[in-house]
Amino acid sequence: MNIRQKNPEIALSNTVIAKTHFLDNVFGSANYTPDIASGTTTQWTSGLGKKFIDGRNEMGLAGIFETGMGISNNDVTFFASLIDEYRPGITLGRSQVKESKPDLGGKSQTDSLTAEMKRSWFKDRNFALQKQELSGSTFYIMDQKTLDPPTNISGQINLVISKSEYDSIAIPSNLDTTIHTPLLSFQNFSMEADNNQVPYRKAALKVNGASSSGTKTTAGLGVDLLTFNYGMLNSEAAGNVVDLESALSGILDIDEIISAIKVVEDIYFVTDDSITDFLFDRTVDETCARIRRHYYGFYVDDPKTSVLNPEITDRLKGEVLDNTLPLAQAKSGYGFRYLDVLFFLTPRKFITYKQLTSNANENGIQDNPSPYLKYGGKKIDFGQILYGFESIFFQPHYPPSEIFPPDSSTYSQTYENFPVHLVNDLAGWLANIVIPVTDFFILEQTGTSPYKENTPASNFDAYYEYSAPHADLYGNADAIGIYQAYQVLNEFAPNEGKLRLSDVFTLYYKGESELRPEINISVSPSQPFYTVTNRCKVFSLYFGFLADDSAGGYIWVPDNQTLWDKVKAPYSISNPTGKDYDNRLFKFSEFWLTRRKLFLFIEPALVADSKYHEFFISRFSNINDFDQPVLEWVKSKLSESFESKFLPFVKNLVI
Repeated sequence: MNIRQKNPEIALSNTVIAKTHFLDNVFGSANYTPDIASGTTTQWTSGLGKKFIDGRNEMGLAGIFETGMGISNNDVTFFASLIDEYRPGITLGRSQVKESKPDLGGKSQTDSLTAEMKRSWFKDRNFALQKQELSGSTFYIMDQKTLDPPTNISGQINLVISKSEYDSIAIPSNLDTTIHTPLLSFQNFSMEADNNQVPYRKAALKVNGASSSGTKTTAGLGVDLLTFNYGMLNSEAAGNVVDLESALSGILDIDEIISAIKVVEDIYFVTDDSITDFLFDRTVDETCARIRRHYYGFYVDDPKTSVLNPEITDRLKGEVLDNTLPLAQAKSGYGFRYLDVLFFLTPRKFITYKQLTSNANENGIQDNPSPYLKYGGKKIDFGQILYGFESIFFQPHYPPSEIFPPDSSTYSQTYENFPVHLVNDLAGWLANIVIPVTDFFILEQTGTSPYKENTPASNFDAYYEYSAPHADLYGNADAIGIYQAYQVLNEFAPNEGKLRLSDVFTLYYKGESELRPEINISVSPSQPFYTVTNRCKVFSLYFGFLADDSAGGYIWVPDNQTLWDKVKAPYSISNPTGKDYDNRLFKFSEFWLTRRKLFLFIEPALVADSKYHEFFISRFSNINDFDQPVLEWVKSKLSESFESKFLPFVKNLVI
């Protein structure tokens, strides 16, 4: 019988040494020296003991843990792995007693003990480490640091210190190790904050033992430990000797992104016809919307929101973002299209949920609505990819005849009178480079920044970089690339009914050879470029910045003033290359001015998806308290943002 499941309040001491903290006396012995063979780098020892740890108040977890340790030339890790959990009402599949087996033994295959744990131990348990920078030092924790109360989903606790710190442990002379093994313990757990005001816990390591009189004896070691949720207790010295990729810190590599998308596709797919189809679907656009709505939609959890009731504000903001895609909203079951955490309660699925809903650092700490995708040494805004892709999917852009004028059913009526009729202008690069013009104008006009926190420096360069970071622009470009990859896959008839969003990402980022066996492309696809190797060529051709020179090459259109003037001019039968950029940039700047100046007027219309009367639009031409000619100033800044900053950045990546 498992007495702990029957009554977890029964006092069963796991040591005769008194404890004041729930992790006291769990790790040890403090003077253990494993028999390391000559030439090995790491020795693992499992099964040092089993301890009951009641961390329900501290980390949302209690149960029987198996303890062990590993020691290498660089660092030492003590671990406690959950084998029998007590958690009322939620078992996560760990409610039964499990057979205890040593999981690791022998020498490491890497120089770093923690890297070895990631390679084998962490990988097997389907979670990863999160890299954090605190006070100039790097260390690693598990799960997400912002959970409140802290929750250790992984069921793994690790205490990692450097080898030199371990070697310096001195067992006080008044301890009798024949009476009780000296164990590691903690003192002075306190809440701290780093230079960016990110909270974490800090404690000092000490040794607990017994003397001949049987009394508890403690001695501080002078080693500080850092932790967020008691998953990883890491000394700063140990944190500096490991080299791991980020996990739940809001940065995912392409394999992690594709794997996460596949998990979502598998969860929301059933073959039982009795279950409502729209609840479980995995078509390309439906999976995209299901994830995207957590960044740019009703389920947004925007860390930049700063009001008395952020939950309500996020919901309203999400409604506005959803309304920009009326054709997506019109699809059956759109309201149910989101990531329901109740479907992600197994450890592997929960990690996927936390990865997809994590926030990257953009201009502050975890202030981006979505995670970043890391590829080719570049950070790419994953949310911008999905939002931009859907904007093109439901309102196809170029050739111009497809969108000029765009059908009114393809955009929200709130934008009718500005006019801002192209959804990608809201979801793509144009918004990113126009917003800093309007925001900097407000600063110049009023002397007050429209940003309430993480305010950029008071110059236009800073405002541009704040609004149009490279990660956003790469996301804008990859949105077009993903759309081109989708077109190539979708036009191949044998793929009908089988195509998934993960296939599209696989083709674009990894190539045709990595596609599933049942997914293929035509021998002669309609699109000449559809992989990330041609990212900026795809993007530039699509928006008219690059043109075929009819001699097997390409020309950068802005370098040819005649051609460029035609591209910036309105579209017409006689000017089929026209994109109307001058007007689109200016009209968007007035939309953003209205949203900044008349928030209480326009926000209800945006939420209700209703037409906004042009009488209430803030026009630059009506502003008379600016110390320069307003229209000239705005158009000059728009030109600077577009032609002096954005286009040279793109050209540098294309040519």
